[in-house]
Amino acid sequence: MITRSEAIVLRVVRYSDTRWLVDMLTREWGRCTFVCTVSKRGKGLQLRNLLQPLTQLDIQTDYRARQDVQRLDDAQIAYPYFSFTSQLEKLSVGLFLAELLYYSTRATARDEGLFDFVTTYLRWFDQSEQGVANFHLLFVVQLAKRLGLFPNVEDYAEGWVFDLRDAVFTPTVPAHADFVPTAEAVHLIRLLRMSVENYRHFRLSHAERNRILDYVLLYYRLHVPGFPELKSLEVVRQLYV
Repeated sequence: MITRSEAIVLRVVRYSDTRWLVDMLTREWGRCTFVCTVSKRGKGLQLRNLLQPLTQLDIQTDYRARQDVQRLDDAQIAYPYFSFTSQLEKLSVGLFLAELLYYSTRATARDEGLFDFVTTYLRWFDQSEQGVANFHLLFVVQLAKRLGLFPNVEDYAEGWVFDLRDAVFTPTVPAHADFVPTAEAVHLIRLLRMSVENYRHFRLSHAERNRILDYVLLYYRLHVPGFPELKSLEVVRQLYV
């Protein structure tokens, strides 16, 4: 039976010149891998152009729950980006977020709240003309929160540190090196409490931004199975100096 869903492209692997494997986060089925036929003409060319990282699509497939790979029958743009794919800095952030989502959502079943979070934040980023230097940091922290990785922020008190291994705020420095010091823990708490509606008032220097990002990505590596060093990280670290 042909079924439809909203979806976000995360990664494309060119299996051959005309057959691609596409990993997507979907509203209806969570994370899915699709196989599709593309070409350099007609409908295949249109599909080839649509399958880019973080493109938001309406897709059509004969979904079968017991199959590891689904067949992608058709796709249409669900939300046309205005600046995301044309501004170099936003494009670089987009590639980073696509890689982050690919590795952090691999075991995700249907989760409409998570899907709505991703689409809402990406659309806001696309429509914003300024005040976005910390957006990728906000997204990384809020995504971890949506995935259930961060503890309740009410457990925090001023002057505490965050133990990255035990995932707790604590008044004492742990015996190991995997913790967020007091200065950065304050910023972490603020990011956990913020949203796209109010975060533009948050100010961080380039160095502070990169330190917090490094801590949070280390946290992902400690708590998400198979989460690697992201290849796109170094590019993002150079942005918004």
